[in-house]
Amino acid sequence: MAASAQPRRKPTNVSIREDILEAARSHGLNVSRVAEEALSAAIREKQRAAWLAENAEAIAYQNRLVEEEGAFGDDVRSF
Repeated sequence: MAASAQPRRKPTNVSIREDILEAARSHGLNVSRVAEEALSAAIREKQRAAWLAENAEAIAYQNRLVEEEGAFGDDVRSF
């Protein structure tokens, strides 16, 4: 099985406080990689929040149903 190709990286300019940049370099951190990981995490959180907001009504409905009727299979489980 062939390995999937990594997405291309695009050079960009980012302004970072000098003291933070110096500390990151002194600890051997790859600033580009750390920024990429932090942006990915922030994007995932924004997507998660958007999904929850978009589906809040359905989630509330399902929770009410489970509260009123019980979960599927409650009557047959043995624990």
